[in-house]
Amino acid sequence: MKNIWKDLAWLNTIRSSARSIGIVVLIFFLAFSLYFISYLTAGMNNGIRSMEDKLGADIIVLPMEVDENEYQGALINGEPSHFMMDDRVINAVNGVQGVQKCSPQVFVATISASCCAFPVQVIGIDFETDFSVTSWLQDDVELPLQRDQILVGRNIVAQTGAYLPFFDHKFFVAGSFSETGMGFDNSVFMGIEDARMIAAKAPYYSFENQEEQENMISSVMVKVDKDFDARVVARDIDQVIKEFNAKTEVTRAMFTDIARQMTQYKDLFILLLALLWGLGLVVLMVVFQLMIRGRRREWIALRILGATKKQLSRLIITESLILGAIGALTGTVFALIVQTLFNTTIQQRINLPFLEPNREIVLLLIGVTIGLCILIGPISSFFGVRNLYREEIAVSSNREG
Repeated sequence: MKNIWKDLAWLNTIRSSARSIGIVVLIFFLAFSLYFISYLTAGMNNGIRSMEDKLGADIIVLPMEVDENEYQGALINGEPSHFMMDDRVINAVNGVQGVQKCSPQVFVATISASCCAFPVQVIGIDFETDFSVTSWLQDDVELPLQRDQILVGRNIVAQTGAYLPFFDHKFFVAGSFSETGMGFDNSVFMGIEDARMIAAKAPYYSFENQEEQENMISSVMVKVDKDFDARVVARDIDQVIKEFNAKTEVTRAMFTDIARQMTQYKDLFILLLALLWGLGLVVLMVVFQLMIRGRRREWIALRILGATKKQLSRLIITESLILGAIGALTGTVFALIVQTLFNTTIQQRINLPFLEPNREIVLLLIGVTIGLCILIGPISSFFGVRNLYREEIAVSSNREG
């Protein structure tokens, strides 16, 4: 007998195709929005944590003309940037009380590259003094890099052992590093000497002599002693680097700005999700109410044949579970397809640190999404089922007769 009610529920969903498709489509969009917004939120949370772990520096010294948004664009999205200053600023920074260590970097924006359909950011690292990048790069490849060797980010299409040309100079790909959720994924790392060498070939850099080329840097990463306040040390550094036309950026303040932007995104996502689910729940409740009332003759016929109210309620709930399962599964699968095909584009459009959630988190999101969306059908049909309990259909049948 139990199979009869299951079969009847399936037949009812197939027979009322227009109504069933409408309910499935609505639950499809609810599942898609729930999974996708949850995925984006989890990815942004991972991204900001990754950025804090991998940047490593407390203060960054930059040329005065570099806009904060330009540097953040290079850091977060890997937008190619180039800027330079004299490396004498390093000695000035080292002389400030509270500075534990510092290390220069060189930024070179390529014009084009065979590995990519877009220019890439080249970052030159001084491996002898670096403390901010090598600490996590060494997990993926042996350091330091030799001359003419490079490391490529996750989004750079290049196999280990291949050669990539930059400004007519070929570099050996020594390896690649794991995803960071930052602009590093679209960047290439090399030794600082190699970076200065290709900077000399770049059309946007011009050096008066060989010494100026050999002394050029783009930024200085600064680690502050734990007993000092980074903001106070940054103010002291600003005083001694004025003559070099340089300035400081405190990374904690940068993280705060990014976290604020991220909070605005998440608040918007939560608001959209609440509106979608609130509206969806109301619409489904109305649809199930109308469905139950519109099938009154069917309930009367089943009651005459001996069906109990409990069996009718079970039939309605089974139908709602079937429709909810179809909508939940298709919506979640479609969200996974969109995530897979457009993951890189999504990261670039968000313009914030984004690190794809690991497999365990993705499976958890899939399970929660499918579970909630399957349950939304029975929850929406609750009031219709309750009204069905209140009515005595058999009595109504006698009256109509």
